[in-house]
Amino acid sequence: TDGVQCRIVSFIPRLGDRPRREWWLEERWNVPIRVNVSSSDGRPAYMKQLREIHWDADLEPDTFRLRVPKDTRVYEIREQENLTIEEVRRLLKRPVVLPSAIPIGYRPYDIVLRSEGSRQCLQIIYTDGLSSFSCFREWPNPGMAASHTAPQFTADEALSVPSCRQHGLMNVVTLPCPDGRAIIVGDVHKDRLMEMAESFRATIRESFSKTLGEAFHENPPTTP
Repeated sequence: TDGVQCRIVSFIPRLGDRPRREWWLEERWNVPIRVNVSSSDGRPAYMKQLREIHWDADLEPDTFRLRVPKDTRVYEIREQENLTIEEVRRLLKRPVVLPSAIPIGYRPYDIVLRSEGSRQCLQIIYTDGLSSFSCFREWPNPGMAASHTAPQFTADEALSVPSCRQHGLMNVVTLPCPDGRAIIVGDVHKDRLMEMAESFRATIRESFSKTLGEAFHENPPTTP
């Protein structure tokens, strides 16, 4: 690119529904000068290129100092990584389920739990070594476990049809849940994400109904 000698490394997925990547590496230092990503149908989805490079540049000491405006609000987000699903269930004190339909070749890579005030978000990262996607579960009030009195709507009303949006290479599927919401994000074909969302909806509905039934038997409503 622009007279820089490069060698090109292509990452070709084994399955046709995965994106393809191409790295242009500067010959001497192996610095990625350009990165191309194509969708599974061959359409260009993403391109990043360095146009001006200075080796051993003389930079001022405060070049990378973060300048924060005085009126900036600071939020503390606590993060726990490399958790098991059993540890997550213990920390959240609620049932946590996973999608039953996972695309071929993907395996769980990491489980992360983030807390911001009373809100908690669970991220489960899957990868096949080249592509990746994440399943998010969000709860606005983690202290309120599902019960026969907590939700103001039925499970069928809350678990409406998943919606899918595309942002460049990324597909985003949003799934309303009785006690929050679920989101699946990744550079995976939208049909595969929708299949995961449907399986996620089924497991969430089953878990939610089971929890409601157990809560009903433990604390049955009083009759007037």
